[in-house]
Amino acid sequence: MRSAIEMDKYNTIHNHYDRINYYQGSCVVCLCSGKKIVLYGELTKWVTMSPNRIKEITQLQSEVLVTLQGASSEHVTFTYSVDGVMVRRECVLSAYGLATLHVVAQRC
Repeated sequence: MRSAIEMDKYNTIHNHYDRINYYQGSCVVCLCSGKKIVLYGELTKWVTMSPNRIKEITQLQSEVLVTLQGASSEHVTFTYSVDGVMVRRECVLSAYGLATLHVVAQRC
């Protein structure tokens, strides 16, 4: 089994009939504080950083805010790393279908 980081670089899915190769990109952010943030998104989805899910990414001096969108009360599991430490955070979207993930603070 591959780790999440290896899967993020390159995935191959095999079945009896076809071979499907696909690449996934990640957003890398370096903060003024020296922290290196890598946003992987929803690793269980084919499109991990979908514009239908990620409404906005805001970079502040010492924080990255990721605004997530979807259905009311939906649970979204978002994966990222801070200085090489992988974090998987679950956010529950509001009645309006929005949540803001504070990456460095590790909270929604």
